[in-house]
Amino acid sequence: MKKIIASTLFGLSVSLAYSQQINYEVLSNEPPESPRFSLNTDLFQLDVPVLRIDSYSANVGIWGYYEPVKNEIGVDYLFRKSLFAFGGLGIENFPGNLETELGGYYQFRDFTKIKQTKISLKTEYKGTTYSRNVSGDHVYTRNETETYIMVPSKKRKYMMFRGGAYFKRLGMTSDFIDDPAFVGPNVVAYSSAGIYAGINFRTITSMFIDAEGFGVCFNSIGKDAYFDLLILPVNTFQDSETRESATESIKTVQGALPIGFRLGYKLFQADKRAKTGKIFGVCGTAEVSYKPYLGISIGAGVGLTLVK
Repeated sequence: MKKIIASTLFGLSVSLAYSQQINYEVLSNEPPESPRFSLNTDLFQLDVPVLRIDSYSANVGIWGYYEPVKNEIGVDYLFRKSLFAFGGLGIENFPGNLETELGGYYQFRDFTKIKQTKISLKTEYKGTTYSRNVSGDHVYTRNETETYIMVPSKKRKYMMFRGGAYFKRLGMTSDFIDDPAFVGPNVVAYSSAGIYAGINFRTITSMFIDAEGFGVCFNSIGKDAYFDLLILPVNTFQDSETRESATESIKTVQGALPIGFRLGYKLFQADKRAKTGKIFGVCGTAEVSYKPYLGISIGAGVGLTLVK
């Protein structure tokens, strides 16, 4: 399993060419309000419980929000389903990943701030370097040079309290149980449910310039940065073969506090097509968390914003 993971390693080397001597004209510096409805996809999202290699999962999903009361009350949603779990590469009928969230938020502050903003002017591909790492696995590095400029721009900022319901189900082996007296299934479907509560900081940037020698360039993006406390009192285990409960036998020898946390970051499109010239646009997610029975997990995904 480790060899399979290591052989997919990829590096990106970016050299930055930066100059403030480039003349430019500001075409637009008016960030829009946060979209009332945002629908985003995870075309590929990787979920990695660091100490549970078999539970690594490649997923697809949707996420976003809707504001029934504009600029005040919103509804968050998320749904992810695994394309495949890494444990399934060597274990037949290994349970896949399923994750759902439904919650809401209350926006308590909305203000605009002027801040230096990076606008990319040009990215040039400089070739790829192929090599082997210390384990003997193939790795490669894609080399790029980016030319960009820093300009002062308005950023629309929101602060929100948030909370909601959380559910996650995934497969895992019982290797994490270090009690030699344990007699139980080797593979289980682990389910965890509860609530989350925290705070979210949203930023909308919309800066368009006409740069001398480069034409129209822009930085248009929505960003969410959030921190949540996870309260997960429901933690159950099911034998993946017999479908019988293994919760009591596992909790007898392995306990865990039903509390966790997560720190996350999301990118989504905010400007309309009339301004950017694009029907859709790239979106992304990144998250670090701690959850009972899973420990530390990291996740990242990329997709498209379908509605903005």
